[in-house]
Amino acid sequence: MGTVSNVSAEMTVFGVEEQKIIEWLKAHHLDEQSGLDELTIPPGLLLLIPTDPEDRETAEIIDGLTETDRKILNYLSKGLPDEVIVESLESESPEGYWIRKEQILKLVDPKGPAARIFAGRRKWAERILELADELDREAEKIRNRKRMRISVILSPFFLVACYFIFWPLLVRPDTAALFDKYRESVSVDTTIIDTTNYNGSRWYDAMVEFYSDDPATSQPLLQELIDEGTEYLPKARWFLSLTYLRQGDIRECRSQLSVIKEEDPEFYQTIPRRLLTDLR
Repeated sequence: MGTVSNVSAEMTVFGVEEQKIIEWLKAHHLDEQSGLDELTIPPGLLLLIPTDPEDRETAEIIDGLTETDRKILNYLSKGLPDEVIVESLESESPEGYWIRKEQILKLVDPKGPAARIFAGRRKWAERILELADELDREAEKIRNRKRMRISVILSPFFLVACYFIFWPLLVRPDTAALFDKYRESVSVDTTIIDTTNYNGSRWYDAMVEFYSDDPATSQPLLQELIDEGTEYLPKARWFLSLTYLRQGDIRECRSQLSVIKEEDPEFYQTIPRRLLTDLR
């Protein structure tokens, strides 16, 4: 995770164990998203956690148990009722639990050393996560400083690149905003559409799709009405042009508007002139 001078200096206060843990964290990736508790501390880290001499024998027994048995022992050390423990063990039957519990109790007493060991590991798990967070923050600071130095060096080249390459993209119209702006400029009252008519029914379906959360789904229906030269042709082409606008396809949007101008000049005059300007 990089050089972390601040955290390393802090470890002189917390002890040699944390210094060793930090070195381990620098060399290994810790998946913090999956959580960390007394049962999921990686073996490499577990070796670095101090154990009282009088508890070492019990710790060795605990570490020799299966994952399920360790979980049961941990729950027992917390004083959880048997029925609660059984419910938490999804893959274990009640009968299997009682057999496991009896075997565990022959090896180790859930109270006393076992409870101390689990409680200590729980605290260390919390501290390990804190150390990992500190390391990540320090590493991010280092990365930010490196990025800053690189940006200072490359800024003149970046400005030139912006002018010749990125400027056309930066001034590109916000097609989603334009779609919302002109979506209602040509209104259609769906309540008066004659759905008993074949074309009217398809026109109604197209408008329902157009005014849905995904207007592009109306494209096939609109295209059919256009290809068949129905009475809805000019409006269908207008709404089709808007779906292309919503998808960011300015070229096709302009193309559809040009066709409207040729096919139906009268309807073309009802189209907001401002849209043509906004598309430049």
